[in-house]
Amino acid sequence: METEGTETKRFEQGQLTGLGAFMLAEGCSKTWLTLSFAGPMSGSPGPLSAHEIFDIIHCAAMLIIVVAVLQAKRNLPLGPLFVIASVGLMGSSLVAVMPHAADEALPLGLQTMLGGAGFAAFVALEVQALAQLTLVRIALFSTAPQVLASFLSYLALGLSDERAAIALCALPLFAMTGIGLAYHRASPSIDAIPVHSRQFSAPWKLFVLIAVCFYAYGMQAANFPAEIGTHSTPSTAVTMGALFLTVYFFSDRISLGRLCRALPLLILCGFLLVPWKSLFGNVASSFLISGTASLMNVLIALILYDICKRFNFSPIALLGLQEAMRIFVVAGAGTSLLVDRAIAPEELREIARVGLVLVLMIASAVFLFPQRELESKWGIRFLESQTLLEGGWSRKRLEERCDELTARHHLSPREEEVLRLYAAGKGGPDIARELFIAPGTVKTHTRHIYEKMGVASRKELLELLKVQE
Repeated sequence: METEGTETKRFEQGQLTGLGAFMLAEGCSKTWLTLSFAGPMSGSPGPLSAHEIFDIIHCAAMLIIVVAVLQAKRNLPLGPLFVIASVGLMGSSLVAVMPHAADEALPLGLQTMLGGAGFAAFVALEVQALAQLTLVRIALFSTAPQVLASFLSYLALGLSDERAAIALCALPLFAMTGIGLAYHRASPSIDAIPVHSRQFSAPWKLFVLIAVCFYAYGMQAANFPAEIGTHSTPSTAVTMGALFLTVYFFSDRISLGRLCRALPLLILCGFLLVPWKSLFGNVASSFLISGTASLMNVLIALILYDICKRFNFSPIALLGLQEAMRIFVVAGAGTSLLVDRAIAPEELREIARVGLVLVLMIASAVFLFPQRELESKWGIRFLESQTLLEGGWSRKRLEERCDELTARHHLSPREEEVLRLYAAGKGGPDIARELFIAPGTVKTHTRHIYEKMGVASRKELLELLKVQE
């Protein structure tokens, strides 16, 4: 039998075969975002930049999609998402290339409204496509398109105005064609998958963590050099390329927990370098802040995908909410503007920003890291030293083993839940909290499991659960 590492590098093709088309689609969509708003072709006649207006509309549209999913208790049908994404992205591009669009508020407002809604629908399509893959492949197909987008953006930004306008209109067409091909070849269909009906406790601490990182990023984003940022910049290519190679070659050694511990410290180090930019330059601090925000976004997405897989919960609900957290980038930029207006000397402004971020990081560390290493009702210990590969392939095989034992020994639905939680490494008190039952009831179910399986202790049960190579 092949080893897990061999299986991982082989990248099984049974779940989503249109992977090349998906990479093209995601790369084109991110390039479109860079040309339209992150590096806009037109200015903003109002107090907010085009990028900030787009972020506000995009985050609002993502929240609407999340609420719609939660209300319907099903993933949204693919057809309406395709229509909204196509009309929004292509309509926004057509408005952007209109004559004098940069000098009029109405075309810019229409451009951002169409773009924000269309891109939100496109993100929902991406999320549903990635949800079919293992964690390792999700990491790879989340990072590689960002490298591609950085390259395409570099080429497009050097085009003449006429050719840039053509590229801006062609990119949504390529993006929608690519995502359409990926879904056309996807098996099985994930249109309107029901959300798990069991009581679900959202991993809200993860959203607090990403909000703090985005807020810190927004505080300093206006002072970044042109090559630094989270939208298809050279720094994005370097950061995502490094993560892609790390996952590809060392997926069996990556610890999500250690990375999540380290990233807030890296952001703080970036801010601590800001007052010393005369000595170290602005690039070092900007790269640390921007790169860390990008890495944190991808890592938390992996954790959320893992939760959705194990709880059969709609990925759009959790990943869409994560995407909506980008509103804190706008909030951070607004706070930075207030600091600039309130404090005259530039040196004091930088010290004020560093001090505010330091308080936020310390507060978030005190708030998030206790309580048994962030173990909570949603059943994942993302600060463990568990590897990314273990979080994907081994868990999948362990679940298959639980299915096999449940069928063989005729376990009841509640006994099956207890068995799976034991397999996940939980003890009796943890199982009682998660299932909202008394500890004595857990012991009763455990005794029945032992009797049906012919084991006498938890150690023997775990040995029986072990997947043989």
